[in-house]
Amino acid sequence: MSSHLTYVKFFQLRNGLKEFDNPAEIEKDIYLDIRVTEIIDELQNWPCYEITNHKKVDHPLHKLSFIAELGFHKEDKGIQNIINRILEHQSEEGPFQVLINIPIRFGGSGEPMMSWVLSDAPILLYSLIKLNKGARNSEIQKAIQHIADIISENGWHCIASKELGKFRGPGRKNDPCPYATMFSLKMLSLTDKNEFQREKSIGINTIFDLWERRKETKPYLFGMGTDFKKLKLPFVWYDILNLVDTLSRFENVHSEPIFRELLDIIRQKKTENGYIPESIYLKSKPWDFGQKKIPSEYMTAIVQRIEKRVCGK
Repeated sequence: MSSHLTYVKFFQLRNGLKEFDNPAEIEKDIYLDIRVTEIIDELQNWPCYEITNHKKVDHPLHKLSFIAELGFHKEDKGIQNIINRILEHQSEEGPFQVLINIPIRFGGSGEPMMSWVLSDAPILLYSLIKLNKGARNSEIQKAIQHIADIISENGWHCIASKELGKFRGPGRKNDPCPYATMFSLKMLSLTDKNEFQREKSIGINTIFDLWERRKETKPYLFGMGTDFKKLKLPFVWYDILNLVDTLSRFENVHSEPIFRELLDIIRQKKTENGYIPESIYLKSKPWDFGQKKIPSEYMTAIVQRIEKRVCGK
């Protein structure tokens, strides 16, 4: 593996996917990857700049999620300051805030402001907990509790902070938001097994129901058709790899037929040399998962982590 893929080794090391003779060297060399250090340096100024589109892969919110996914934590250089910056911006309700700009035509003010919606709050909280090595202080617990509390009987809807007024996204009021539901589940996967059992069950059943009714409905414009099934990284959008990775975190789901069906769709895409991205974000071209012609070692490692959760190896 070339030094250009040190981040893959780092991911494998921090996620217990592979044993290395030189773990300390890998943890040192990760800081030689300018792509990684540029992200960490940028996040020192959290919240950096406003988010106008949650599919913007190079927004600091998704860069934060990416380094958390790689396995960085508060004992690593530069991470504690990022955690501190996030903790400085907690809403009165509980969720931590990003700098967001909701256009007037969607019910917002058209001006950047510190706030939250369920398209970003669970992602931010998931990343924060991981970077904090799973530790939950009272502020983090308050944020988790609020997101758990606003679940409906059919999952999480597109709910926003009271400061954003009438904004609630493009879907029908009573529809579940697949994106918010998936990331809320991913966030709750970092809580103890016996915590939030009702919320976890509702979220999982909502996702299963969306899959079963995928030919009939696309709530909040999130379909589960051809594009959904394409393998893509990093974890930014509502797609099969992100969803299966989320569901695989819950042991009680592993034997469920719908989960097995989704996992089999991924498994069928494996080549002799691993998994090849089928769709890419143009901003991801510097990374190995930003190429569609050759297998991605990072994507292959992501699937390996899923398989380890499901099969124990």
